[in-house]
Amino acid sequence: MKVELNCKQLDKLHEICRKFKVDEALIDKVREGTVSSDEVSLLCEVINNEFLTNGIDRDFEANDYGREMEALLDAVNSVRLRGRR
Repeated sequence: MKVELNCKQLDKLHEICRKFKVDEALIDKVREGTVSSDEVSLLCEVINNEFLTNGIDRDFEANDYGREMEALLDAVNSVRLRGRR
């Protein structure tokens, strides 16, 4: 599956994967467009964990970083949504 990410999003995804100890070879697969559906699910889970950890304020609203994580999640998850059409 081909995940369309800009350079900033790809760098952020790499940083998050390192933080959550996800195999960094997965980032190469994202770059190459060879991620599986299960791997996309894993990436979405990791991004969601980062969002819940650092992306919400005291009122449980998305802060600026949270909005960045939402956009990254949308970009990564869009590959699955395109496949359902």
